[in-house]
Amino acid sequence: MVDTETGELWERSLGTRARRSTAFLSSTPGQTVRVGIEAVGNSQCLSRCLVRDVGTKLWIGDAAQIRGWLVRLQKTDRRDAKQHSGSATRRTVSTVVVPSTQMRDVRQLLRHRQKLVEIRTQVKNQLQHLALNQGVRRKRRLWSVQGRAVLEQLPLQGWTARRRSDLLAMLDRLEEQVGELDRAVRTEAEQRPEVRLLMTHPGVGPVVGLGVCADDWPDTRFPRGKQVPVTWA
Repeated sequence: MVDTETGELWERSLGTRARRSTAFLSSTPGQTVRVGIEAVGNSQCLSRCLVRDVGTKLWIGDAAQIRGWLVRLQKTDRRDAKQHSGSATRRTVSTVVVPSTQMRDVRQLLRHRQKLVEIRTQVKNQLQHLALNQGVRRKRRLWSVQGRAVLEQLPLQGWTARRRSDLLAMLDRLEEQVGELDRAVRTEAEQRPEVRLLMTHPGVGPVVGLGVCADDWPDTRFPRGKQVPVTWA
């Protein structure tokens, strides 16, 4: 911790529980406290408690930039804390964009749908291999009504037949879940004017349009005419 008025620096270990951090910060009433943390995963609980329960100013630094300042390759929590406190005092490190709670929820919708689509693809690939081992080669036509009938009538025995029935049941369940999420994504996209504008471009649907807007980028972060990758977590 650094006192910006006196320049005094002291250390204290608060552990990994957000409850201890909030209790310690709550013991400093009447003081303006700015908390700096490194951008890491699974830190939403800590940041939510600091902002909502304590009312501190949360400062999330760019982890790559902070790590680049360290000359020694040895990396410890104590050294990271000292480097972070110094950079926060001098304001020499750029902060990362923190999305709103609503935008985080939209990202979870997109991430959940993406994971289920990946699982559905894995299930379909397994069923395709079962069909290929029986001399059936239909590619995408395997998922039509006629292809499904052929898949169910394959002369399989024992655990191979059990595997087919389980995979078909999983596929039906996944199709239902993905369809429900698709409708939720479209509903969310239609409520946002910027997403509807993106969907007017050829090839841009609700998933891509909502994914671009879910990154919550500032207007000045990227120059015009540059290609930008779309990711969400």
